[in-house]
Amino acid sequence: MLGFGVAEAAMLITPIVLGVVTEVVKYIGEQLLQTIKQEGATLTTEALKKLFKKFRTLANENEVLLLSTAV
Repeated sequence: MLGFGVAEAAMLITPIVLGVVTEVVKYIGEQLLQTIKQEGATLTTEALKKLFKKFRTLANENEVLLLSTAV
């Protein structure tokens, strides 16, 4: 009778395991949301810098062209 009591023990442990797993999933979800907020802000800032850098480059090229054709 080596397996005697395993089913009963599993029934007693199941609510505890479910509680622990629930807390772990909540914690991981919170950490994931915090990371997304931080990284999202960084990515947005970098994307805006790249966008304005393109406009600055175009503006600088136009200035050079205007000055070179006026001379």
